[in-house]
Amino acid sequence: MQTEELIIKLKREFEFIKDDVEGILLYGSCAMNTANERSDIDICLIKPRTKGILNRIFQKVGGRYDIKIFEDLPLYVQIEVIRNYRVIYGDEPSISYYFYHFRKNWEDMSYRITGNRFKTVTEMTTTRRKWLETRGQVSYKS
Repeated sequence: MQTEELIIKLKREFEFIKDDVEGILLYGSCAMNTANERSDIDICLIKPRTKGILNRIFQKVGGRYDIKIFEDLPLYVQIEVIRNYRVIYGDEPSISYYFYHFRKNWEDMSYRITGNRFKTVTEMTTTRRKWLETRGQVSYKS
């Protein structure tokens, strides 16, 4: 099923909760139009306004979709949503503005993540020792 056809179908299925969330997004392989027969349909809810919303959804549409609440996702998954979402319900500019804070957090964290990658354990321990020595916390000199 093409992404546009899927979005039309999802609009019908999720209309009953459109006023209870800031936005409903399609993300993952279906949003990028790279899905295959084994792909699941990933749905993300933005800022739910009512408790028990997932129960209501499961009662209405069952387990056909992999539904997540954006604010409960780890940052690296939030960034994947931000990078490749399609709006089912919600105001695109408002959603993009809401995501600004998360994009900023990721930019701040990505340097730490990529800066702490090492090819070997020896490289990691050597770098760590040098860092600790510069801080005066430990000396490895005999």
